[in-house]
Amino acid sequence: MEQARKAARDTVDRLYHFAEQGLPIVGLEPSCLLSMRDEYHHLLPGDPKVKLVSDQCYTFEEFISKLAAEDRLHLPFTCQQRHLLLHGHCQQKALVGTDPSKKALTLPEGYQVSEVDSGCCGMAGAFGYEAEHYEISQKMGERRLFPEIRAAEAEAIIVAAGTSCRHQIANGTGKQALHPAEVLRQAIKVEGE
Repeated sequence: MEQARKAARDTVDRLYHFAEQGLPIVGLEPSCLLSMRDEYHHLLPGDPKVKLVSDQCYTFEEFISKLAAEDRLHLPFTCQQRHLLLHGHCQQKALVGTDPSKKALTLPEGYQVSEVDSGCCGMAGAFGYEAEHYEISQKMGERRLFPEIRAAEAEAIIVAAGTSCRHQIANGTGKQALHPAEVLRQAIKVEGE
């Protein structure tokens, strides 16, 4: 526990200056970013720096959705029909939900998102990497996630924000899942195209 407190303290101290200036702290990995909005309050109770830092923390999808809602996201997205199959990260679903992901992913006109009602992918951070948990990890993925991905049409884009979720999907289905940032980057119209 003391090691976790020390790591939290170090992170808060490094980010505090940016938060103090009102700069957004945007994270790509839900578990890393959301730990600052959840666990850090328990690791460093009553520390006003934690509140200031956590108030400036956004998942990538939350930040993009916020910019779009404020009419401050001026990206030239392509106009194509694409079907996206979204798997939400457990911590993301618990603390934020997947609405920001769905909003961000449908910014390109013609992009439609279906969410897999999968619960946990089975990886659960390092859990599924451990030999003694491998079998149960795979069973969790086979419950809903893997079958839905295997049944998706070939053109569907598989989307998962969590690094471990993307690894689990690749190992369990042979298909590559993309981070929402990768999906949106591919949807930006490049001049001359």
